[in-house]
Parts: sequence; C-alpha cells; structure tokens
Amino acid sequence: MLDFISAVLAQTAESAPPAGSPTQDPWAGSMNFVVIMVVMIVIFYLLVIRPENQRKKKREEMLGGLKKRDQVVTVSGLIGTIEEIDGDEIVLLVDRRKDVRMRFLRRAIESVYSSPETEKAVKEAVKEAAKDAAKDAKGSGK
Repeated sequence: MLDFISAVLAQTAESAPPAGSPTQDPWAGSMNFVVIMVVMIVIFYLLVIRPENQRKKKREEMLGGLKKRDQVVTVSGLIGTIEEIDGDEIVLLVDRRKDVRMRFLRRAIESVYSSPETEKAVKEAVKEAAKDAAKDAKGSGK
C-alpha cells in the first residue's frame, strides 16, 4: 500500500507544470463544451422543433377553415364531402348514390381534397389559358 501511495505522489509531481510556466484556465474546457451544446440545441431547434410547430399551425388553420361542400380526406384515406359541421364533429357524405353519411371528429380530417372555391379557380384558370392559347394561335397564324 505504501508503494502505491509513493507511486501516485511521484506521478503527480512529474505531471505538475514547471514553476515558471503559465497555468491553464480551468474553465477553458468547460466553455468549449457549453458552446458546442448551445450550437447543438440551436441546430436541433431549427431542424426539428420549428418545422414541427409550423406543420401544427398549418394543420390547425386547415381544420379551422373547413366548410360545407369541401371534399376532404380522412386519416384513414376515406374521401367525402362535408355535409354538416357541428362543433368538433363533421358529417361526411361518402357515397351520393347510396346516400352514405359518416360522422367524424374534426381532427380525423387529414387534408382538404378540393373545395368549391378551388374548383372554381381552377376552371377560371383553364378558361384563361385556353383564351391565351387561342390568341397565340391567331397571332402566329398571320
């Protein structure tokens, strides 16, 4: 045991800095660790937390903007037209010919498949594109 203690003391004496040399700052290693941790937290926030919060916000806006006659897709993949909205419940018309209606919770809606406004905007855009194409055809034919 005495040999062990003398060996440890000898190693400590050998590893001590010389008397005239400057001492190292004991916080230097800790500051590097803190800087690395802060950078990792910022990267984690930018790559994981922020995009997830943005997706949640867009989903809440989509669920809040649902209205009658919107065609929606449920989380199970069922496509239907909104017939009635009653608070947190939505009634979907799934099959017109058989008059099949189903009641879902609002949060079961995955996305809006199409809405009357979107269909109207698409039809108008197609008409304008057809008019432009006709004008171009007339212009190139001269």
